[in-house]
Amino acid sequence: MRATTMLCVGLARLPRMRGVLERAGKVPGLERALVGFRRGFATREEAERCAAAYGFMEHEHPQAIRRHMALAEHARPSDYAVMFHLERVLPGVKRLVDLGGNVGNLFYCYSKYLKLPEGFRWVVVEIASVAEAGARLAGERGEERLRFAASLKDAAAEGRDVETVLLVSGALHYFEQPLGEMLAEAGTAPAHVIVNRSPVLEAGTVIGIQDGGDYVTTARVLDRRALVASMEKAGYRLADEWAAAELSLRLPLRPQSSVESYSGFLFTRAA
Repeated sequence: MRATTMLCVGLARLPRMRGVLERAGKVPGLERALVGFRRGFATREEAERCAAAYGFMEHEHPQAIRRHMALAEHARPSDYAVMFHLERVLPGVKRLVDLGGNVGNLFYCYSKYLKLPEGFRWVVVEIASVAEAGARLAGERGEERLRFAASLKDAAAEGRDVETVLLVSGALHYFEQPLGEMLAEAGTAPAHVIVNRSPVLEAGTVIGIQDGGDYVTTARVLDRRALVASMEKAGYRLADEWAAAELSLRLPLRPQSSVESYSGFLFTRAA
C-alpha cells in the first residue's frame, strides 16, 4: 500500500498524469485497493473507522509524544514566522494558550529563542493523558512557567483578565468546530491568534489520514475562505500568512485535494 502510494504521489507531479489519477480516484473501490487508508473521506467518522481497521492508535500513542518532542529539539522553518510575531507582541501579553500543544514541546523549543517576560505563563490545552505526561515532564525539569488545562474554556477562565496570545500549531485540522466559534463558545478573545502547520486549500475540504509510521491521525483539509470568515465574524482581521513547507498532506488519487505545503496565519483582534 505504501509503495503504490509513493508511486501515485510521484506520478501526480507530472501534469499529464493529474487528470488520469483524478479519474482513477472516482472508480468505485479502486482508490481503496491502491492506496488503502491514504485516500480521501467525506467525514472524520468514516476516516477513523478506516484507521481503526488497521489497528493504529492516534494522539495518545507513546511514539507520537516522543516524535513531537524530538521534532521540537530545534525550530522548524515555519516556527520562525511564529517566533517573529511572538517576539513583537510578547511585551504586551502575559500569557500564551497553546491549543493542542502536546506535552509543551513548543514551549521548550521557543523558550530557547525568545525571552519570555517576567511572570509569563504558557498554558497547554490537551487531552487528559497527554496533559498528565506533560505535567510530569515539567515537574522533572522544574519548569514553573508551563501549565496544563483540559479545555479552551478552562484556560480562558483561569486568565480572563490577562492579555493572551492563542497558538494553534499543528492542531487546528483535528477539530471539527470553526476556530471563531471555538473562541466564542469558550468566552475568550485573545489579542492575537496564531495558526501554524495546518493543511489548507483556497476552497473545499476533505478528510485525510496522516501516516506516522507506527500510528495514524485523521486530518481535515481546511477551507481558507471559511477559516478567515470564521475569524472575521469573531472580531479578528488577517494580519499575515505564510507557508509551512516542511509538511504536506497528499491524497495520491486526489491531487486536486492534496496539500503540497501546510499554512500559517496571524489574526489580530480588531480595534
